[in-house]
Amino acid sequence: MADDPRKSELIAELEQYRHQVAANVHGLRARRERKEPGPQRLRRYRPWALGGAGLIGLLLAKLPPRRGTKVIVKGRKDATEKKVVRGSLILMAAKIALDLFRPMLTRWVTQRVLGYAATRVGR
Repeated sequence: MADDPRKSELIAELEQYRHQVAANVHGLRARRERKEPGPQRLRRYRPWALGGAGLIGLLLAKLPPRRGTKVIVKGRKDATEKKVVRGSLILMAAKIALDLFRPMLTRWVTQRVLGYAATRVGR
């Protein structure tokens, strides 16, 4: 029973910290609820918003243009073009097939899920 006074001190200290945390959370919620929506904030701080946008625009305008070296390889255009055409045709055929078989696939998946759910509930 020698630890009893220390235990009561710890409990009081814990209660004090709980009240502090609750007050902090309450303050955060109040601050979040007071926050103005975007358009109202822009109307209120219009000079700052326009000034910031102008400054960013000026900085972007002063950036040097990106002029990298371009490497052109002859003879690869046909192979790449054929791959692109073939890929687009495959994707188009897949979309048409999935559009046609969507009701059947939906029914099949629904039956599978319901059957699985029925076995899980029946346990």
